[in-house]
Amino acid sequence: MDSIKVFGDGVIRDWSVFPSYQYKLTNKTNIILRSYYTEYYTKTNLKELDNKSDYYNDNFKQTFLRPEIQSTCTFSKKQNWTFGSGWIRETINTNRYGSGEDKQQETYYGFIQHEWIPSSKWNVLSGMRFDYNSIYHKQWSPKIAAQYTVNSLLSLRASFGTGFKAPDFRQLYLNFNNAAAGYSVFGTEALKPAIEDLLNKNQIRELFIPFDAMTSLRAERSNAWNIGASLIKSKHAIHLNLFRNDISDLIETQTVALTNQQNFIYSYSNIKRAFTQGFELNYKYQITKDLDIQSSYQFLQAKDKDVLENIDKGLVFGRDPVTLQTYRIKKSDYIGLPHRSTHSGNIKLNYRIPYLDCKINARLILKGPFGLAGTNGSVNGTSINSSDSNSNSIIDKYDRLVKGYGLLNIGIQRECSHWWDIQLGADNLLNYTDPINQPTLIGRTAYIKMNFKFIQNK
Repeated sequence: MDSIKVFGDGVIRDWSVFPSYQYKLTNKTNIILRSYYTEYYTKTNLKELDNKSDYYNDNFKQTFLRPEIQSTCTFSKKQNWTFGSGWIRETINTNRYGSGEDKQQETYYGFIQHEWIPSSKWNVLSGMRFDYNSIYHKQWSPKIAAQYTVNSLLSLRASFGTGFKAPDFRQLYLNFNNAAAGYSVFGTEALKPAIEDLLNKNQIRELFIPFDAMTSLRAERSNAWNIGASLIKSKHAIHLNLFRNDISDLIETQTVALTNQQNFIYSYSNIKRAFTQGFELNYKYQITKDLDIQSSYQFLQAKDKDVLENIDKGLVFGRDPVTLQTYRIKKSDYIGLPHRSTHSGNIKLNYRIPYLDCKINARLILKGPFGLAGTNGSVNGTSINSSDSNSNSIIDKYDRLVKGYGLLNIGIQRECSHWWDIQLGADNLLNYTDPINQPTLIGRTAYIKMNFKFIQNK
């Protein structure tokens, strides 16, 4: 594969402020005013290593502002109410999002929550949230959850809720071309004009998506069910959670076109109907007062409902890339949506050294095999190929899956006084990398952090 080697420098500025004020109106009612503002800025200048000419330049600035008011009312020991409302304003300015003009999105929201404790064994939580997004308009999100304490060891819980997720700026406005890697990525608002321009110049070799089907991106919506149980005895704690999420308009990456120069064009689309389901199992063992070990495992199925229906109808086939023979795909062959491992988990060890007043933790993150959709590569010239090797546009057992892997993170924290503490650590200590399939997974990274408290909590 042809590639372009680049070098350069960059500047990163990242800061945030989170002021809050709490006022006790009565013995049963309090009011909290809070706001959160953050700003992230980067400046990137890259040049080609061979001829020192400009390759890529970008100034990226993103801001996020969220003022909010919340009130909690405790009318009795069994009834608690929480009300609140707020406003979110996000802005972004970058060459990667078209003309470099400011893009912005606003959301107004309000919520109400009721906690009911009818007895010592029952706890019932219900609520409603309303969002009005400047692009995607209104969305109601109700929820209800209940917990039943069987005895001092065992508790059961269940919940149902709806969710809403608006597309981010990248999925809407991105306009990025990587000549070195041979690909371009467009947000859905920038896709049609770009494709139309290339068609007029006769530069499109093949369209994988009909031009009329390149529509605006819709917001994701979901219905989520959860059932769980917790068992706590002495030094042992076990938590089990079963879940099912039915999602409409799930946002995924899609391959749109191939140019005459063999460059792929990618964008984003909605999967009309999808689901995720599975279970999570967490276990904690308190070995001593200062030492504990925690582990977790997740089993996940994430699939497109329309693909499953087409498989049932016998409409999905695969083609052997060597013999070119065609075969019918069965339900058991279909693995599911890309970028999601069926099996994943982690193991964490925490140890406190009393005489040094410091804490040490080690965490091993495990991820099983998963499939890839053809995506956008990275700026250094590495592209990511789709796992699909039998030309049916889904991930099945005949495709090339990315191998599972593990990441080891280690950290140490010491509280030097009530006012400040220091942290040292290393992420990906074993230096696992996969530049072809996961170019964003960086190697071993060491860090040092210091936290200061300017106001001591009473």
